Amino acid sequence: MTFRQHHWLIGLLMALLLWGCGSKDADPPKPSSNSSKVILEERKVEVTEVVSRSISYAVSAVGSLKTLEDVTISPKKAGIIEKILVKEGDRVKKGQILVQLDEVDAKLQVEMSEARVKEAEASLETNRTTLVRYQKLWENKVIPQQTYDEIILRVKLDEARLALAKAELNLAKQNLLDHRIVSPIKGVINLKIAFSEEKYFAILRFISPTADPNTRNVKMKALVQNPDYRLKPGFFAEVSIQTGGNPAALIIPESALFSQEGKLFTYTVQDETAKRKEVETGVRFDGKVEILKGIQKGDRVVTAGHEQLSEGMKVKVNKK
Repeated sequence: MTFRQHHWLIGLLMALLLWGCGSKDADPPKPSSNSSKVILEERKVEVTEVVSRSISYAVSAVGSLKTLEDVTISPKKAGIIEKILVKEGDRVKKGQILVQLDEVDAKLQVEMSEARVKEAEASLETNRTTLVRYQKLWENKVIPQQTYDEIILRVKLDEARLALAKAELNLAKQNLLDHRIVSPIKGVINLKIAFSEEKYFAILRFISPTADPNTRNVKMKALVQNPDYRLKPGFFAEVSIQTGGNPAALIIPESALFSQEGKLFTYTVQDETAKRKEVETGVRFDGKVEILKGIQKGDRVVTAGHEQLSEGMKVKVNKK
C-alpha cells in the first residue's frame, strides 16, 4: 500500500465515524411547512323523519271512451246539401232532421208517381164498371164470350198497373225522405274538444278472460254516468282501479332516494353520522314513495345533500 492510498482510507473511516455520531445525537427533523393536513369537515344536509300513513293501491292505464250507441250518419242518396240544421255539440232527438238535401227532383218524382196512380185508378174504375155491364150482357147471351174475356183481361191489367204505380209512388216518397238525414237515436252531435282534468266514478262491467297475445294487455269495460254530456266518444281517459291499501305504509320524499348499480339507497342520520341503507320501494305518488324494506318509522333520512355523502361521514343537519 502506498502512502497516498493509506491516507485516503483514513479519511474515509473518519467520515463514516463522524456521520454515525451525528445521526445519534442530532435533533429529529422538523415537519415541513408544506406538508398536507387531514381536515375532518361536516357535510350539511337536510333530513325528514320517516312517517307512516294510510295509502291506497291502484292499477292505472289509459283507455278510450265509447258510447252505448254510436252511429255514423250518411245520406242514402247523393245530392247537394241545402241546409245543415244542427251544429257540433248540439243535443238531438230521435227522428230529428240534421241535414236537408236539395229535394226539387225528388218532389217532382213523387208528383209524377201520384199522377200515375190516379190514372191507373181511373182506368181500373172504368173497366170495372164496364165489366159489370158486360157480365149481364154475357149472361143474357147478348155478347160473345171473347168480348167478355177481353174486358176481364183489361180489369186485371189495370189492377196490375195500379199496383205498379203505387209501388213507384212509395219509392218516390222514400227517395224524398232520403234527402233528409235524420238522427236514428237520441244523442249529441260529435264534437272534438278537451276540458280541464275532472274525475268520474265508473262501474266495472267486464274483464276479458284472456290477454292480447301481442300487447299482453287485458281488456276491461266500465260504465260511467254522463248526465251533462261532457264526456265524448273518442276521448282518452286515465283509468285507475283500486286494488287494496296499506294502513301503515312508511313514506319518504322521492328526493331522499338515489340509485347505484341498479339498486336504490337512502342515507339515514344516526348520532350525526351518515348511514347508507339499501331500500325496497312500493308505490309512488305526489313526489313521495312507499318504503317496503330497509328503514323504519322514526328514522331520519337525508333529503338534500346526499350527493356528497359516504358511509360513516359526519353530517350537520340544517334546521329549516
